[in-house]
Amino acid sequence: MKPYLLVFVLLTLLAGCSSLPSLMSVNKQRVDLQNSSISPAAQGKVTINTDRNDNVNISLKVEHLAPPENLEPPRLAYVVWAQTPDGKNFNLGQLQVNTDREAELYTTTSLQNFRLIVTAEKQSTTETPSDEVVLASQLLNLGK
Repeated sequence: MKPYLLVFVLLTLLAGCSSLPSLMSVNKQRVDLQNSSISPAAQGKVTINTDRNDNVNISLKVEHLAPPENLEPPRLAYVVWAQTPDGKNFNLGQLQVNTDREAELYTTTSLQNFRLIVTAEKQSTTETPSDEVVLASQLLNLGK
């Protein structure tokens, strides 16, 4: 098969694929997180994509984050939370700090109105966030 014909066939198949639009982002935002005195060098950036089903895909990247055991007092883990305006907290996952003091988390939520916070925790399996907020976003309102 000639290369141009193969490209044409592939493009035709993609154009007819009904699931392709649902994979595409409808709404995309980039947000910087505010650091705190707990880890003042930490810099966090979040990319948020809302898909056609109103699921929110979160990509969190943090640099210059001290390992939790180096904090004073030492902690065991960093946990990422979605916090709704009415005070409900949803554990989105744990940040694993690498040797370059970087961490990433990719997750999905159905929440449309929340702020992201990263807390330093004594236990990695905690059900509520501690008061030790390392990074935080402003309130994100992604609803239509």
